[in-house]
Amino acid sequence: TEEGCNVRHIVNLMWLAVPLGVLWTGLLSVVWIQLLEQPPPSDIPSYPQAVIAFAVCTVAELIAEPLYVLAQRFFYIRVKVMVEGAALGARCILTGLLVAFYPEWGLFSFCTSYLLYAVVFVTLYFGFFHTVIRDKSAAIPISSWKDVLPQPAPG
Repeated sequence: TEEGCNVRHIVNLMWLAVPLGVLWTGLLSVVWIQLLEQPPPSDIPSYPQAVIAFAVCTVAELIAEPLYVLAQRFFYIRVKVMVEGAALGARCILTGLLVAFYPEWGLFSFCTSYLLYAVVFVTLYFGFFHTVIRDKSAAIPISSWKDVLPQPAPG
């Protein structure tokens, strides 16, 4: 159908963000760690590891990007609000707890919280689409995980 073809093009286009994001994230992480001035290790220990942790989180979020766009395309606006709200809420709570109970951890607290955000974000989007794929009555032209992965489009 025309709708299915349109979805195929959207899915293929969105998956381009993953390899491009990995490339740019890797390149900019190297620039950030190797070429830019870093704070003294006595002030911010594990700074390079923090840069890598943030890069990993960015790539994880990119993996959920096609699902995010499909949810928007089919007007699952509540899903966006719930997923981002849950992920941000988890991140804020963990940040607050770590800063309150382990203030010496500094940047590590923020990295850990962002890792939690990325895990919740990706897990909830994949969980939502798992439910949509299993529900054969859903008004969305996706019937299997294969439909969410890139593949040749007709025409």
